[in-house]
Amino acid sequence: MEAAIIAALAAIFGLVVGRVWDSRLEVVRWRRDQCVRAYEDAAAAYYNVREATRVLALTEPDTPEADVAENRMRTIGVEWNRCMVAVWLHGSEPVVEAIRQVDRELEQLLVRVRSRRFTWEEFWKERRSAGQKVDSFIEEVRKELKRPVMQIRVTST
Repeated sequence: MEAAIIAALAAIFGLVVGRVWDSRLEVVRWRRDQCVRAYEDAAAAYYNVREATRVLALTEPDTPEADVAENRMRTIGVEWNRCMVAVWLHGSEPVVEAIRQVDRELEQLLVRVRSRRFTWEEFWKERRSAGQKVDSFIEEVRKELKRPVMQIRVTST
């Protein structure tokens, strides 16, 4: 009888420890999934911002087309900000700093493209710095996720 009670208690203890362990792993997995989703969304939002900025850069300022492009920029900017906040909430310190640098470059790029019409080549050169910051962001994300270093770059020389 005593052996049966000990065996039953051991089984219950095993179940409790197993459930606690599973819960901990589940939380870790959930946090990682949140980070990955936030990072993917931020990268996608960058490309949307870059495209909207390109349209604005290639448009003559103070025209109805420029007004439409600026309004589109504002709408896309809201999504970019949402994605940035998600990275701030879920990301590590190096990743958060990297996305902050991307945001700073995008703001400066927007100020420059609102001032005048650019040629495609001029815009390509103007956006390079923001692209380099995105490269740094992606590198930090890959480090955090313990992924191998890759030679893929958003910007080309």
